[in-house]
Amino acid sequence: MSPFDEGVHFDYVMEALEGGIVVEGDTTGQRAMRETACRGNDVGVPVPPCDQAGPFRAKQFPNLGYNSAYIHTPVYYYVTAGVTVALTALTPVDSPFVAARLAGAAWLWLGLLVLWRIGRELALPPAPMFIVLVLVASNPVVIHASSTVNNDATALLMGGAVVLTTLLWERGALPSWALAGMAFLAPAVKVSNAFAVGVCALYLATRWANQSHDRADSGRPPARGMALLAGGAGASVLIWMLIQGALGEDVLSPMDQMLAASGFDVKLWMAQLLTFVPPLYGGFPTSAIDNAGLLDVTGMTGVLILGACLAPVLTGRLEGRTERLAGAGALAIFVSPLLFFVTNYYLFGIEFDIPQRYGLSLVPALGAGLAGALRWRGAVVAVAAFAAVAASFTFVELLAAI
Repeated sequence: MSPFDEGVHFDYVMEALEGGIVVEGDTTGQRAMRETACRGNDVGVPVPPCDQAGPFRAKQFPNLGYNSAYIHTPVYYYVTAGVTVALTALTPVDSPFVAARLAGAAWLWLGLLVLWRIGRELALPPAPMFIVLVLVASNPVVIHASSTVNNDATALLMGGAVVLTTLLWERGALPSWALAGMAFLAPAVKVSNAFAVGVCALYLATRWANQSHDRADSGRPPARGMALLAGGAGASVLIWMLIQGALGEDVLSPMDQMLAASGFDVKLWMAQLLTFVPPLYGGFPTSAIDNAGLLDVTGMTGVLILGACLAPVLTGRLEGRTERLAGAGALAIFVSPLLFFVTNYYLFGIEFDIPQRYGLSLVPALGAGLAGALRWRGAVVAVAAFAAVAASFTFVELLAAI
């Protein structure tokens, strides 16, 4: 079991298979507890033996068995439950847990397709975009999120969908309700997907700032787009808060006690500034990967992406769509975790170190920025060679794990 709460996420999928949702105060069901006991966990908390006589007790498991996934909307879990039913009915897969894990592949492939479509919308050459797809698909952070039962698997698709919808709306190819609807849907799948909404708002803000200097700008008013994005995302979060507050019992689990804030911790808040630096690095359990070369290559990938996206900001060259998107993604890397920390404190009274994997919804914008930076043949060849090395390291590590 992944240490990133895979047991409780799988329990939510099982609840969705029965047509229910997880609410505050619910404890993990027998099927999820058995999977955790038999597969073990990477949390460092002892669990009962797989062959324990009689039913498992919730208090034998981490967080006293309370399902902490109640904070999430049921969207991801119902979609995953539907894929689980299809896989167990139409394929030799007979384990709901394995089927739920395999569902992550669908989120990944759809996310990669949307990323490719973003490249076409920005008129980026196919070769740089293909290189970016290889770097993203072979990245351990992305692979881990897409191969375990966790709503982090949705980040690439939803982040890309928000970016693509914004680009299409900007040139008049989609109606305003589509932009507001996508801004609503992204955080409704997982709230950290709202980071992609922030990227698009920053993207439109940079265009707004440059409008007075760009007489050829014929796109839709950026201020209207920013309002639609903010309104859609804000409504999504508010509605779920109201629904969540009306359901379940007010139970203070050990995890809730650990995260409860006694006061705003300025030092912890400032520490979040570099949470996503470099991107695509650190959002996986290092105990599962002992290949130093792979870890180094993963870090270099993040540095490469960050450098490519920061360049337009540092040079002030934000005239083109790709450059503005890259710059917005680079700024969001630093701003998003700070805002997320403040939001958690004032809305929910909690403080914690934001996981690096929460920034996965920024990847589509950052990936497009990297592809846009590969304008010279030498750069394309060099980064293509690096992507081949990175993919090779990942492939070897995956073979070793089989």
